[in-house]
Amino acid sequence: MNTSGISDLALQRNVSLAAYTTIKIGGPANYFAEPVNEDQLRKLLNWARQDGLPCLILGNGSNVVFDDAGYQGLVLSMRHFENDVIKVDLDACRVTVSAGVSLSRLVRFCQESGLAGTEFLAHIPGTVGGR
Repeated sequence: MNTSGISDLALQRNVSLAAYTTIKIGGPANYFAEPVNEDQLRKLLNWARQDGLPCLILGNGSNVVFDDAGYQGLVLSMRHFENDVIKVDLDACRVTVSAGVSLSRLVRFCQESGLAGTEFLAHIPGTVGGR
């Protein structure tokens, strides 16, 4: 596996996934990274795709259990991802949200903006764009 093109992205090997889930269970990921922006995420996904590596996007790790054998691929944790984007386009009836935004924050934003439809997400301890 050639990691030279992404060495600046703090790609780690054999990281215990238990530390990244709320249940605290799971073996190591072969590869692990925490991208902080779209450019880093794109580079990591392209690298994994080029090498045929399975990839899993992990949010807060709420209600996720990894096998003790771990994950034989690349796990991308969105914990430190730029998650400050929530935009509303009323003309298109669309809300755009960046990965990593907590579901409770999204619900609160929609409520404060007078938008309905996300109420069912209110008590789910997760994030947008991850498991």
